[in-house]
Amino acid sequence: NIIHAWPELKNLLNTSLEKSREKLIEYLVTYKTLKNTRIILVFDGQDSCHSGPNNCHSGPSNCHSGPRPGISIIFSKNNQTADTVIEILTIKYIKHKYKVTVATSDKHEQLFVMGSGAARLSARDIQNEIKHTNTNVKTTIKNRNTKNIPFSIEDQLPKNILDKINKKIRE
Repeated sequence: NIIHAWPELKNLLNTSLEKSREKLIEYLVTYKTLKNTRIILVFDGQDSCHSGPNNCHSGPSNCHSGPRPGISIIFSKNNQTADTVIEILTIKYIKHKYKVTVATSDKHEQLFVMGSGAARLSARDIQNEIKHTNTNVKTTIKNRNTKNIPFSIEDQLPKNILDKINKKIRE
């Protein structure tokens, strides 16, 4: 339901479902890279280009051009909705004590997700989060470039890790 909720993706949907999916994946790859988080993207398999009795694919698929670093792409099986897969995955990861956030605007799914102990983001919320993250990174890069401050590894490491490295160097 994310594709139908984002105007840009919905417009692409008029041309091709796959183009719309590709654009969503592109946004999520960038977001994943910037936020250093794991993303599992679930599509309804009944609307995919996959055929056969076992439509559930994880990772790179024949429908998409090339691997997607850090993103698992899952197509639901025949006679199974993406919502069902999301519910199964939510329960699985909550049981293993992972922090789970599900992006959906489906009211039933939102109630299920919150009732399971996971967080939820609406389609609009995740779109705004992605835009905000991209804007923050662009601003940071612009500010660094205008100050002629080079990027360094120290800028990228958490302080506790940097302290450990410095301690080892002094030993």
